[in-house]
Amino acid sequence: MSFRIQADDPDRHVVREGQRLSAQLPERVGACRSDVTQIEPGLSLIHTRYLPHEDLIEETQQQHRQRMLVLTVGLNGQSGMYSYNGVRLHFRAGQITLASFQQSQGERRYASGEAVAQLRIAMREDVLGRYFDAPCCEALLSGRGPNLLATNDTSATALAHAQAMLHASRAPEGSQRLSLHMHALSLLAEQLQPFERAQTRAPNLRDDICLRLERARQLIEGKLDQPITIAWLARSVGLSESHFKLAFRRYFGTTPRQMLLDARMQKAWLLLEQGHNQVAQVAWEVGYKHPANFSAAFNRYFGRTAKSVAGRLSDRKPRP
Repeated sequence: MSFRIQADDPDRHVVREGQRLSAQLPERVGACRSDVTQIEPGLSLIHTRYLPHEDLIEETQQQHRQRMLVLTVGLNGQSGMYSYNGVRLHFRAGQITLASFQQSQGERRYASGEAVAQLRIAMREDVLGRYFDAPCCEALLSGRGPNLLATNDTSATALAHAQAMLHASRAPEGSQRLSLHMHALSLLAEQLQPFERAQTRAPNLRDDICLRLERARQLIEGKLDQPITIAWLARSVGLSESHFKLAFRRYFGTTPRQMLLDARMQKAWLLLEQGHNQVAQVAWEVGYKHPANFSAAFNRYFGRTAKSVAGRLSDRKPRP
């Protein structure tokens, strides 16, 4: 047995609470709810939690005046989007899916008894255009979609951004709204960097070298708690250390050492801001064996102590 919910089902329950719009499927289906929080016009956060009693097919019909970029963070379980034009998108825990569309008609499918939780950031074309030039926007948003742009494993930094957004979206006012905006843009920036580099990369870098450099970036982001060295990174992607450092700087516009420091400090800020860890524990989680060394590095990087950030949602974005 399976449930099929039509796009215009009259039993859908929709409630607006301030800046949040909550939509819930009929109780006969199970506990299936989505909360939409407007961060600003053209930029929204959608938190979806589904636990259907039976296999669920939810029909969807979406039509927007402008093209949309949608980033989905899989937090738990998996689901699928089956578009009537033949495109299939899969959303799984531990992965980030980047897609674009202007209109979407199809079916979202969920398995019986499987808890699914996902966090989406939806950005309108005009908002994207504030940050990227026209060729890059066109590469991301071409066609009416839906278009699958990328599927990546969720990095530790990306997960920390997602958790911070969930926390801030519970009461999105004042500094919480600022925090929500900051983390949404930071997560989008992380996922969109490869597309921007593809538009502007140095012409003499071969495609296989670019792929190796992207792999090095993924290693940095995924192993922040490990004693990463430049020599190890170069060996891991099959390049000599001198070639690796030269190509890395040309491709990313920064050095491997600086990218590693940036990633460690940004993750440390997120962990401290959420208040889930003591300073010593955070130091270990970003690769520092000695808390005193971490505290000194944090102070140099941000111009304030780690203890001053711990447990507080800052009212301003950390300065790199």
